[in-house]
Amino acid sequence: MQDVVLAMLAKEPSHGYHLRAWLRRVLGPLGESMNAGQVYVTLARLERAGLVVRERTEGPPDRKVYALTPAGRQRVATWLTEVNWPKQDLAELHLKLSAAKAARLADPVELVAVHRRELLGRLRQAQRALLAEPDGSTAGLLLEGVALRLQADLRWLRACEQLGPPDTTVRGLPVPVLLGLRLIARRPGRAFLQACGIAATVITITALLIIFVQHRVSYGIDSSHLSNLKDAQSRHMIVVVAAALVTVAAVNTLTTTWTTALEARHTMAVARTLGATPGQITAGLSAAQLLPTVPGALVGIPLGIAFCWPFSNAGTIYPPAWWLFGAALTAVLATAVLTALPARIAARRSVAQTLSAETT
Repeated sequence: MQDVVLAMLAKEPSHGYHLRAWLRRVLGPLGESMNAGQVYVTLARLERAGLVVRERTEGPPDRKVYALTPAGRQRVATWLTEVNWPKQDLAELHLKLSAAKAARLADPVELVAVHRRELLGRLRQAQRALLAEPDGSTAGLLLEGVALRLQADLRWLRACEQLGPPDTTVRGLPVPVLLGLRLIARRPGRAFLQACGIAATVITITALLIIFVQHRVSYGIDSSHLSNLKDAQSRHMIVVVAAALVTVAAVNTLTTTWTTALEARHTMAVARTLGATPGQITAGLSAAQLLPTVPGALVGIPLGIAFCWPFSNAGTIYPPAWWLFGAALTAVLATAVLTALPARIAARRSVAQTLSAETT
């Protein structure tokens, strides 16, 4: 706690209320259980140790503004370069990366690289010691557990390096789009199935629109009550089929979004560690579904027309183009709405809880 508070004061002088609010935001639900006076007690101890100094008082009487002393800045610089594996707590490392990012003290990716090099060295030592042990030895079992723990930590750090620091835009792309593309690259088959499902829905809707703009065929009597019963029955059947396909597509979108969120919770936690906001995570999960939805909806229009072409004749009437594109746009907007809720729920998962679960 002391090192994190010092790192945030390295950015600018601040008071305990602001520091406590930042910690709660970074830690998520775990931060809500933090003692309200813990930050103030920490500041008092740091002041007695000569690491911070009280500059002034602003606002309410208890909002005392603190700033770093030269000794405090040296303590922050030492803390940022410390590598405490294998005793490193992932929640603590998460706070270190978040503080370094927020206060612009260091490049979080470079910090991750330092920890990764240290872990690789320790893993090689553990593996050599394990090979030297006879089969079935108690020490060998312990060394195997150490190696497995180090490998799990390395996978997390490798993901941190690959993800990179999420600024407002990365390589010209917004963070949600970048995260969505990353999720699609991990499961391209799922994205293809999503596009096919939306395309099938738009094909059905296009065919439905084409059928409903045709002139109704009656029995030759000018009465709306004596229309062709077979034609009316066919129209009703197509409406039922279209409704069933839309329902299946909606359920598939909800299920796919939730499954993607569960599988990507580790990647999303890494993104949060490097500075991404819950809103960007939510938009990234939605983008993973919307990006394949757009081409699927656009392809569904000509495929729907082609599907109806063998049954058409010289007198076939086609709906206006804006009707067809409006149907495709409605499918895209419906997908955005359906993905928002499960994506939002998944984005609110505690980062520290997720990272701790990955190594237990």
